[in-house]
Formats: sequence, structure tokens, C-alpha cells
Amino acid sequence: MSTRASPKVGRLRIILAIVAKDLVEAIRNKNTLAVILPVLFIVFVYRYMPGLTDRDAPPTVIVADPGESVFGGMLEDSPFLKVYLSPSEERMKLGASEADRPELGLSLPEDIDQRIAEGSALSLQGYAVHWLKEEEVSELEYIVEEELSSLAGQSVEIEIDRSSIYPELDSTGLSRLMGLSLTFCAVMMGVSFLPHIMLEEKINRTMEALQVSPVRPLELTLGKALVGLAYSLVIGVIGMAIYGPLITHWGIGLLIFTAGSFFMTSLGLVLGSILENRQQLMLWAWVILIPLLIPTFLVIMEGLIPSTAIAIMRWIPSVVLSRALSAATIEVVSLSDFLPELAVLTLGSIPIIVLVAWLLRRAEQ
Repeated sequence: MSTRASPKVGRLRIILAIVAKDLVEAIRNKNTLAVILPVLFIVFVYRYMPGLTDRDAPPTVIVADPGESVFGGMLEDSPFLKVYLSPSEERMKLGASEADRPELGLSLPEDIDQRIAEGSALSLQGYAVHWLKEEEVSELEYIVEEELSSLAGQSVEIEIDRSSIYPELDSTGLSRLMGLSLTFCAVMMGVSFLPHIMLEEKINRTMEALQVSPVRPLELTLGKALVGLAYSLVIGVIGMAIYGPLITHWGIGLLIFTAGSFFMTSLGLVLGSILENRQQLMLWAWVILIPLLIPTFLVIMEGLIPSTAIAIMRWIPSVVLSRALSAATIEVVSLSDFLPELAVLTLGSIPIIVLVAWLLRRAEQ
């Protein structure tokens, strides 16, 4: 039994040796930072730009006003609050779940006008999405209470519930921005970073040395793929940490990101295998990047783009990854929420890896 296992162990050691060598060389490569830093910058922009652009705007409040009260109209006209009236508490919670910046949900009782006229004590139910910081919620609560009290002519208190507002699977807002930015990470690291590393080896002729060594094409392919995957995961973990409070299922998020990164890395391996200089890489990388990245934005334009086109674009691997990542942010997740997307990314990588191994074998000949 040990005799049968030893060749497999030997092959595994070869793959790990390739990985160890390339991980060190990639750190020393100036192109590594040239790819990583812009990718991380995009993650920061997607995470914090919504709050920075509206920093001086009044607080946003989504108000459930099923009774279409006079007080609700007064709130809507307030110059100190940005108020959106909703016909039901359910719709209000849905709107609050799709926030990409600090917002407050508020539920008005149907007899709010009568209670104000009678001077009854007012304690209203408020809602805040679960990922907001405590100090952000407290600040919003204070500002909104002050304005409500001013409009009602009496003291108004808000009791905040932070346990029931979570994004849904296809929510807009911060969960979608997270999916877009992490997908950008996976695509750029796979399609741009790994081919640069392989081109360096071709220029330095270390790739030729590997091809004439006992290393098999499939071992070389898997070694390179694991290097690209390792760097993608480092950037992905950093990106997920930036969105940390939003993520409710870290294991699922990492699993989906790993599958997506491996698929994008396999595409990068194709480029690294067939291209011979940086000019070719600059051209062909965009040939792959544009069809991967543009649909992630087009697919959210429902109403502007035909539904048939959106249905087709949903199965483009980058769109699949972006949507699947939102499963890591919802309150309760089931296997059916992300299994089809996970299967597409995982099974889609296999024929591409086989193709790369074939290309490397052909190059040896």
C-alpha cells in the first residue's frame, strides 16, 4: 500500500514545491503590488463612498405609515430629515434592509394623529439594519427623536429593534456592493495577477526549465492555480474584513469566494499559457475582463434591460459569484440559496484546468 501511495506523495510534494517557490517570487515581483493596491482601493471605495458622498445630507428615515396620517406628511416635508413614506411595515423593513449607509426605519401607529391630539405619550418602534455600529444607531435615534418631538409638540421616544433587519438574497444596498467589490477582487487577481507572474517566468526562462523537468503539465497547472488562489484569498479575506459587520455567515462567504477565485484563476492560467509578452497580455486581459465585469452592473438594471437578457447574464460566472456572495449576508441561509452558483463556479473550472494542462503539454512538444 505504501508503494502505491509514494508516487502520489511525490507528485504532491512537487506541486507544493512549485507553490512555495512562486509564492516567494510573487512577493518580490513589483507587478504584485501594482495589481493588489488598485484592487483594495476599489474595495474601500465601494464600502465607504456611499457614506462620504452624502455626509452632509440629512438622516434618511423610511417610515411605515399605513394610516396615511397627517403626521406622516409633516415628517415627509421636514427639512431636517430625508423621509420616504411606505404603505406597510413589511415594505419599510425591506427598504431598510437595502441601505448602503446609516438609515432608520420607523413604524407609525394608525392612530398617530389622534394620539398626538390627545397628548398621549408617544413611543414609536424604530428599526436599524444589523450591521450598523451602536454609535451610528444612537446618533440617528437622537436626531430623529428631536425632530419628531418638535413636529409633534411633545416628547417622542423611539425603541430601536436591531434584530429583524437583514439583507435578502437579491437585496440592493451594501450587500450588493460587497458582492460587486469582492467579485472585482477575484476577477482582477485571477485574470491580471497570475498571467503577470507566468510571463515573468517566461521572460526569465524559468518556465522552460520547469517544462523540461520531470514536472507533469497537470502538476505545473495545479501549482500555478494554487498560487493564484492563495493571493486571491488573501485579498478576499481583507475585503470581507472591510465588510465584516455585514457578513453573518463567514464560512459560506469564504467557500463561495474560493470557488469564484479558482474559476477566475483558471482563466488567468489560459492567458499565462498562451501569451508571450506584456503587450499581448494588456490586450487580451481586457478581452476577458470586459465580458466578466460589465454584466455585473447590467444585471441590476431591471426595467431598462430585457428580462431575457438579464436571465442569461445571471449565469455568467462573474454575475454568479456576485449574487452568490450575498448569501453570506442574509440572516438564515440554506444550501439551495447558493448551491447552483457554487456548482457553476466549481465545475466550470475543471475543463479550463484540463485545457491549460493540455496547452502546457503541447508547448513541451
